[in-house]
Amino acid sequence: MIPPKNLNHWQTQITKILQDNLNTKDFKHKTLDQLVEEISTYYQELEYQNEELIRTQEDLNETREHYVELFEEAPIAYIVIDENHQIVAANREFCHMTGATPELTKSTHFEQWVAPESQDALYLHLLQLKNASTVDPVEVFIKSPSEKRFVTLQSNLFDVKGKNQIRISLVDITDRKRIEHALEESKDQLLWFFSQSLYGFFFMMLDEPIQWDESTNKAETLDYVLHHGHITRINSAMLHQYRAKEEEFLHLTPYDLFLHDLDYGRQILRGLFDKGRWHVETDERRFDGTNMWVEGDYICLYDEQGRITGHFGVQADITERKQAEENLKFQLKFEKMVSEISSHFISLPAQQIDDGINHVLQTVGTFFNVDRTYIFQFSDDGIFMSNTHEWCANGIASQMSKAQNDRIDALPWWDQMIRTNEYVHIPDVNELPSEAKAEKAIFQSHSIQSLLCVPLVVNRSIAGFFGLDTVKNRIVFTPDQVLLLNIVAEIMSNALARRKDFHTIYHLSFYDQLTGLYSRRFYDEELQRLDVPRNLPLTIAILDVNGLKLTNDAFGHHAGDQLLQKVASVLRRECRTDDIIARIGGDEFIIILPKTDSSQAHALTARICTAVSSETIEALPLSVSCGLATKLDKHKKVSDVFKEAEDKMYRTKISERSSYRHAVIELIMSTLYIKIPQEQEHSHRVSELCRRIGRALGLSQVEVNELTTAGVLHDIGKIVVSNDLLNKPGALSTLEWRELKRHPEVGYSILSSVTDYAPLAEYVFAHHERWDGTGYPKKLKGEAISLPARIIALADTYDAMTSDRSYRKALSHATALEEIKVCAGSQFDPTLTEIFLHMMQE
Repeated sequence: MIPPKNLNHWQTQITKILQDNLNTKDFKHKTLDQLVEEISTYYQELEYQNEELIRTQEDLNETREHYVELFEEAPIAYIVIDENHQIVAANREFCHMTGATPELTKSTHFEQWVAPESQDALYLHLLQLKNASTVDPVEVFIKSPSEKRFVTLQSNLFDVKGKNQIRISLVDITDRKRIEHALEESKDQLLWFFSQSLYGFFFMMLDEPIQWDESTNKAETLDYVLHHGHITRINSAMLHQYRAKEEEFLHLTPYDLFLHDLDYGRQILRGLFDKGRWHVETDERRFDGTNMWVEGDYICLYDEQGRITGHFGVQADITERKQAEENLKFQLKFEKMVSEISSHFISLPAQQIDDGINHVLQTVGTFFNVDRTYIFQFSDDGIFMSNTHEWCANGIASQMSKAQNDRIDALPWWDQMIRTNEYVHIPDVNELPSEAKAEKAIFQSHSIQSLLCVPLVVNRSIAGFFGLDTVKNRIVFTPDQVLLLNIVAEIMSNALARRKDFHTIYHLSFYDQLTGLYSRRFYDEELQRLDVPRNLPLTIAILDVNGLKLTNDAFGHHAGDQLLQKVASVLRRECRTDDIIARIGGDEFIIILPKTDSSQAHALTARICTAVSSETIEALPLSVSCGLATKLDKHKKVSDVFKEAEDKMYRTKISERSSYRHAVIELIMSTLYIKIPQEQEHSHRVSELCRRIGRALGLSQVEVNELTTAGVLHDIGKIVVSNDLLNKPGALSTLEWRELKRHPEVGYSILSSVTDYAPLAEYVFAHHERWDGTGYPKKLKGEAISLPARIIALADTYDAMTSDRSYRKALSHATALEEIKVCAGSQFDPTLTEIFLHMMQE
């Protein structure tokens, strides 16, 4: 069916066909049927075309509806604007983007929905569109109720019924921009982190990717990587780790980095390629050649074919931590060694300490890998030093024999350092200061390059030092190592102190401390050793020093010690080297004479007695009594020989004792008179007064004689009082008075040692006691004081008052008697005083 609106068109077409046929020559030959049939055919064709047109119109309508639907429902914002930029159409997404209704958008210009900061960009974009149907997209901000949206704006120009319109698509890229911004920030942060991180970052890329699988020749590939991997990027932290500049580090190869140990480098790279990523600690070298330990995380980089193109690394310098770990291991190992050394010394006998010290020197020397360890000890006076113990590594010459009894002050710098410092560390002998010129020369003469010495402290005094040195190379000891070596030095100091104590005890056990001769203990052991047939005849000589007690009492123990030392000196001088001389008692000496008969022994003892008698102490001549016995029969007990010699000595001593001691008493009195010239006259006056008082009392002649002698000897004890004290003009101090009051006791000690004078000793002892008990030394009272002592007290006091003294002039006879009378009953016996006064007044 032909649509009505097209009826005129079709009528016109049919009329035209008829007219065209009428004008042709064939028309007259056509029948009406033919014409009808022709028109009918054409009509059918027209009808078919009409149906096609209807279907096309329907499709067009459907397409138009679909287009409208697409326009409205499109996920992208679309608008159409006219030449004045007024919105003609806007889809739902645009309304959603701007928050406006469709009606509102159609009454506005597009610029109203564009943010001010994007107006210029939009204007330029639309201006360019006038000269071209399409232009490049532009990014602008579109106003939105919640926030500005960032869109990509694409425009094209088209004609609608002769009028230009612009179709605009707006793609919301706000989220993409936000992501891009975040990515940019992340990139900035990553770059900042890369450059500012305390960890070292680097990229090492290969010239060509490598395949790493079962088919790969690993050795060849690793060689390729060593030479064809290059550092392409690196941060400042890693430059700091290697102490390098960026231009020095970039393009370095693994070969360069592991040049110190290429096999080690291959091992590290293989581990990384096998695992793909690896956490590992590596031993590397800085650019200045120093060692550095690195802890790193490394990850391989791959291309799309799975080949390795390089690797990325993050690493930290852990040298200090590794050093701390090594120090801890070293310390634990060292502490174990020290514990073993200490335990060894604890159980080591004192006589084996030298061997123990040599063992320690070897242990320490091996542990620290030095060439020599040693001990120097100072002499007791601190003037000399000697190398007493030494250990040397293989091929290192000993210096021990060259360092004996060297003067310490010949090395003043060294002496000052070792005495004032906890240790002396010289990493390089060549760099010693100029003031150590002498020390430098000595060290270099011994080929020493480095050394460390730690003082050995015994009883809080530096007794020497423990040293380590190197010859083959230089060494630097850390403070921790020095601290540990101080512990070793302390152990050896204690060992040396124990060794010294052992030798001291040994010496005290076998030597007499005063004279230096052998002791009784050594004599007993040595006598057993020498008591063998090959030493016959074996003679024992015993000598006893005469007057030792008298000397001690009269002149003090110092004088008695000198007496014994002089006798010992004579014995050493007169005896043979092989003779054994020992002090076996306070004043007894013994000589063991192997292979010596009695005649040879008598000749020796005669020389000894003569030599001793030529010696003096405080002007007193020395004297010894001697006895000897000889063993000729091997079956005779040596103890019997000793007893025989001792008996002979005592017999000799008894025969000589009396005369010698009398002589000593006389010598003491003579010495006293020389020391105190006025004492001689005072002693004789007191003696005479004692004699007169004794006769006045009617005492026997024997008693009078004892009293007279006691009067002479009553001040013999003043031999120990100093001259300054006896002649002091002023009052005595408490200490001085105490010293002066000792003389009665000293007098008693001197006189009681001589049999003939023993009774007189009691009188001398008490002659300063008082009747009322306030005297000295025993505060005896009344008749508890012996009569001779009371008599001597009266005579001594009277003569003292009537004689000139250093502290006063003499009193008159009458004044003195009056004083004595006043003191009767307090200081003096009242009955005895009355008799004395009567006697003195006749």
